Amino acid sequence: MTELDTLAHHVCEKTTGDFIVHIPDVGEVYDKIVELNDGKYANVLLVPEYNGHDSWADELAWLAANFGGVDGIPIMLAVFGGGGPDGPTPQLSTSDIQDALAVANVKWLVFSEVISWHIEFSEEFPVAYVAGILAFAQANGLKVFWSEWKVDCAGGDTFKAIQTYIAGYEDIVTVAFKTNSGDLEPAAGFEYLKNLGFTHWGSTVETWYWHTRHKEEEPPELCDPDNMPIAWMIRHAIEAKNIGAEIIQFEPYWYFFGTNDGKAKETLKLLHYYLNSAMSSMETSTNILQTIFAEWLYGPDKDKIHWVNSRVDVGIGLQPSAFDFVKTPKKYAISVYSLGSSSPSRRLWLKIEDVAVDILVKVLGTTIEKAALIREQMRAEVERIIHKYSAIAPLWNPNPGPTGAPRRRRIPGLPDVVIGQEPVQIEDKNFVQVTVYVRCRVYPNRTWI
Repeated sequence: MTELDTLAHHVCEKTTGDFIVHIPDVGEVYDKIVELNDGKYANVLLVPEYNGHDSWADELAWLAANFGGVDGIPIMLAVFGGGGPDGPTPQLSTSDIQDALAVANVKWLVFSEVISWHIEFSEEFPVAYVAGILAFAQANGLKVFWSEWKVDCAGGDTFKAIQTYIAGYEDIVTVAFKTNSGDLEPAAGFEYLKNLGFTHWGSTVETWYWHTRHKEEEPPELCDPDNMPIAWMIRHAIEAKNIGAEIIQFEPYWYFFGTNDGKAKETLKLLHYYLNSAMSSMETSTNILQTIFAEWLYGPDKDKIHWVNSRVDVGIGLQPSAFDFVKTPKKYAISVYSLGSSSPSRRLWLKIEDVAVDILVKVLGTTIEKAALIREQMRAEVERIIHKYSAIAPLWNPNPGPTGAPRRRRIPGLPDVVIGQEPVQIEDKNFVQVTVYVRCRVYPNRTWI
């Protein structure tokens, strides 16, 4: 089996519109990624984007000024991509690419969502243009990263179509499945792509996945890609890595770095920590907590709740005392922790883990009855979210895809979650609490060696 050897991170500069993104020092961004990689993977590249590729002249000038020239930061150059109804963005000529080679350290060319775009807008795919770019790449010692999200292709198959377009260039082209797909969930998409037998394959792991899975729902803030739990991003990356992806590309830039200061966020540090370790993903309790946080709509506002990743954080025990909860800084708290796991019938490929979700509301300044009412509202919200990912929940898309099975909502790594027993309530003059017990079926990929 091939192994992961290349990481690529999207970086961008947006100088116009409502959403401004500025990178004070691209070199510092690249150096931070290299530092966190810690020599684990042989190649680290950036995938630059300037103002949505609106102007090639402006993008070329930005590359020349910020990426250190032909001996500078290695990049994947966006050459051919999806876009709006007016046409693919970008669609560079071989002359444009030659100009980029003169000012930047271009190692790869990128095709992104181009078949998907042509299907969506009922346009004929430019086979001759693609053949010309591939021939140019081969002649100039460049590789090509081609990623798509659409699988079903008007009765055909997007990735099988790619196989015909890259015939003769298989050695230089890596084909990737994008996790923002509306056709397959990430793990199924990676497996599907691998089984098609490409010489080189990889993945694009992105927060746009979160928008895709929620785009039919309201309110809009639930669809915000920045709302995607980092535990999910990590799990998607590990799923691709564990079955043989050679390259993983991550986006968007601002999910991992500050929009204007270029400083690495905790999300970047956690991602690389798990990629570099033998851990399969974050703990089940963390995954559950982050999912509840990301899906939270009803009840007290998120910023009024103290989200506790372990009992050690605030000293809340299995039987919390008034003293424990008085120490929490906010009026409400949700604490998630594991109660233990087992392997039923000695099936080591599957384990059952029981997780407790403690919901606590301070009585101070109100009555026990009012605090209990809010507690019940929070309990109902936790149970609503857990139900969304259970086997009995409504299917996300009941129509069988290429794998022949309907697709449903699922927390990565957890085939099923269910409320395991009746919740346990505790009331005190200082706080009220309810504990919801969640039984999780877990696929453990890898553990510490």
